[in-house]
Amino acid sequence: MRSRPGPYYLIYLLCVMMALTVVMVELPLFFVFSRKASAIEFAAGLLVSLILLVDTSMSYTGMSTQKKRFNKKVELFASAPWFPIAFLSGLFPGYSTLFLVTHIVKFPYVYSRIQAFSRGSLLPSWFKVAFIGLCSVTTINVLACLWHYIHHEDAGSALQFLDSIYWVVTTLTTIGYGDITPTTPLAKIYTMFVMVLGVLFYGVVIGQVSAQIMSSDARKRHIHEKLQSLAAFMKTYDIPYELQRNIYEVYHHRIQKNTADLDETILHDLPLALQHELQVYINTKPLSHVNFLKDCGMDCLMEVAKALIPADAAPGEVIIAQGNEAKELYIIDHGSVDVVIGDTKVAELGKGQCIGEGALIENRLRNASVIATDYCDLFLLEKDKLWPIVNKYPQIQQNIENILEQRRLATIANEKQRGKQSA
Repeated sequence: MRSRPGPYYLIYLLCVMMALTVVMVELPLFFVFSRKASAIEFAAGLLVSLILLVDTSMSYTGMSTQKKRFNKKVELFASAPWFPIAFLSGLFPGYSTLFLVTHIVKFPYVYSRIQAFSRGSLLPSWFKVAFIGLCSVTTINVLACLWHYIHHEDAGSALQFLDSIYWVVTTLTTIGYGDITPTTPLAKIYTMFVMVLGVLFYGVVIGQVSAQIMSSDARKRHIHEKLQSLAAFMKTYDIPYELQRNIYEVYHHRIQKNTADLDETILHDLPLALQHELQVYINTKPLSHVNFLKDCGMDCLMEVAKALIPADAAPGEVIIAQGNEAKELYIIDHGSVDVVIGDTKVAELGKGQCIGEGALIENRLRNASVIATDYCDLFLLEKDKLWPIVNKYPQIQQNIENILEQRRLATIANEKQRGKQSA
């Protein structure tokens, strides 16, 4: 099953698409202006080939089926720097740009990857809009080159080509100022074709961009409606201000955790096994901040996540009592707590931090109390479930030993400091 692509992979995929866009912009320009490639175009062609070769190598890592081996050979041929080689060799003066056409063979392979992610709704809106933009640039350039070729008898200048782009944009968007008009039968036929294409093009592009904007706002509208309903509910029953504030705080936290009704509905539509697997993966997020799980791999974090038990605490509730036996530790997913020794507050802990692990690791009684200062969402990890995982993953044991050593040195330093002060 495909996973959602990360932001770096999406940027990389967009770079590959931009490289192919450069090719599909350059080729029509070569046919229209029939000129030799410049040093800048050579450098651009070399960069495009390098990007495509890297993409091909990364795409087929670890794949060995016969079909995929054939596809890799085709993509390697399409990605090879034939244009720079032809430019440097001088064997095809004036025609080296034609070798860029081999890169177009790469496009269906890249597009199929994008479509695979798109079918699974795995692509973010910004990527889809950027992809539509690149396709629009390519389409406008091709249509402008054809109009320039039909409308101008000679190759024309760069300013005349700018007029061609202007004509295409005004025609596709159905504006049509009429300052540039077709004068030959072929130009008139082509204009009618672009007009019809413009209706489709304008509708598809605007429709797709609008759909992406609307989809990104759908969740915001849902949240806004829920908050309005909550406000009306509390107004109807005249809920006290302090209680309202606490309710809003918890509600906003639920929204940030993506546990609003919309997400709950999606989760409940999944099979129980997938629900459990997804919840375990979600639970690994706060574990990355826990000191004794630092530098542990995903397998280890998943193992710990399976053992976590959700818990909560209200403001003023004692989560850990001083002097009690250490049977579990807690990870704060939301909210904050005070660490108190006797009647003295010694620390304040918040989201992502671990509480109670010291006594658990050192196998001693609790030397401090932990009291919730607001509504807290916690994860509880029991001692009996922790140690089998510690024995399985040596990195946790090493982290625990490092923590104990740091605490031992800190205790010695504090005792020396107190001795100097008393002296």
